[in-house]
Amino acid sequence: MLAAIIATRVIPIPPAIFYGNQFVAATTTFECIALTKRAAFLSTNQALSYRLLLSTQGNESIIDQLNRLYYNIVNYLSSNANIIHMPSNLYLSNQIAAVIVAVTQLNTIVQTMSVALANAIDLADIQRRTSLSLQILHSLSVPITLNFA
Repeated sequence: MLAAIIATRVIPIPPAIFYGNQFVAATTTFECIALTKRAAFLSTNQALSYRLLLSTQGNESIIDQLNRLYYNIVNYLSSNANIIHMPSNLYLSNQIAAVIVAVTQLNTIVQTMSVALANAIDLADIQRRTSLSLQILHSLSVPITLNFA
C-alpha cells in the first residue's frame, strides 16, 4: 500500500530561475570591470594579477570575460523588443548567469588576495564592493514556475 501511495504522489516542479533587469546588470558588470582593474593594480601576487588581466591561449582573463559579457548585455539582442512574448529574455538571462560566474571567481580571488599594508583599506573596499555586486547580481533572479501539463 505504501508503494501505491508513493507511486501516485505528485512531485512538484521546482521553479526555473531566470535573470532580468538589463540596466542593473549592465551597471553592475561595469562596476566589476573597474573593481577588477583596481584589484590587479593592488595585488602583490603577480599570478593573480595575470589571472585578472591577461588572457592566454584557451584561458580568458576575468577582465576580458566581463568586457565581453558587458557588451553582450548592452547589445540589441538583450533588449526586450526582440522577444516574442516569453516569460523572460533568455539571452539576457544567460548573459547575467555568465556574469555571476565571472564575478564569483573575482570575489574568490579578491577575498584571498594579498596586498601591501598601505593598501589594506583599499583592498577592504574592493572586497566589500565585489561582494555587494555579487549580491546585486543574484538579486536579479526571477523564479518562474513552468507548467508542462
